[in-house]
Amino acid sequence: MMKCLRYALAVTMLNVISYSSQAATWEDTKEVKVEDATKLLVFAGAGNLIVKPVSSSKITVSAKVNVPGDVSDAKEHFADDMQFYIKETTKKITLKAGYKKGVPSKRHRGSIDLVINMPKNLYLDLRDTSGNIKISGLQKGLKVLDGSGDLEIANVKGKTILNDGSGNIKISGGSGKLKLNDGSGNILISSRKGTIALNDGSGNLDVMNHDGSVRLVDKSGNISLRNIGGNVKIKDTSGNIELKDIDGNVTFTSKTGKVRLTNVKGNVTSKGHGKTKPELVKVSGEVKGI
Repeated sequence: MMKCLRYALAVTMLNVISYSSQAATWEDTKEVKVEDATKLLVFAGAGNLIVKPVSSSKITVSAKVNVPGDVSDAKEHFADDMQFYIKETTKKITLKAGYKKGVPSKRHRGSIDLVINMPKNLYLDLRDTSGNIKISGLQKGLKVLDGSGDLEIANVKGKTILNDGSGNIKISGGSGKLKLNDGSGNILISSRKGTIALNDGSGNLDVMNHDGSVRLVDKSGNISLRNIGGNVKIKDTSGNIELKDIDGNVTFTSKTGKVRLTNVKGNVTSKGHGKTKPELVKVSGEVKGI
């Protein structure tokens, strides 16, 4: 009898857990033709986001809505607290997907995954709270304000401004000035052309095969720069610095950590370094401060 009771209780608990973990999911699509607008402004809440370039003059947004609970409850929650719409004004198109303004955070239990197909010659201004982001192929630059989640950008041309709270960042290909402010997470930048200005809080930083100057301010984490076609300036608080194959001048400040420079064609200047003397291998220019 006790075995049967325990079994029945276990089944009941399993059913409750299964029911509470259920989420209603449905899809929706919005579309707008670009007339005079030069910018797409996106406000996205929790959820993953993918941006793809198209040659047409239309913006198509596919949304996957996820809300815990049964379908009727989820639909009611979405109607009361969430939104998904796109509209065009004189010079910009605005897309909003997430919770309405004023809804308290304790009611935030849903998410919206987005796939945005947009004209490649449109500028993107993205404000995102959380979730992974992938952007590729845009030709007029972009600006991203991201709270948390991984960020991946590929083959984007034009001025790129990124303000990221937490999560790993991967940038490959493309050209134009890159300005990046990062709170935490590892950063990988490869095969890009243009200047880089980077302010990093914590996490490792790796830049390779870059054609252009690099300026870094880093609080913690290791720094690795390889095959850089321009001048390099680094201000580092903690972590190791390793530079190799630099086609330009190098200026650095390092409070702690090891510094190793290999095959630098320009001058090397230390504005200050820790107790360990920097290791220099094959420096063509003048060396100062070491």
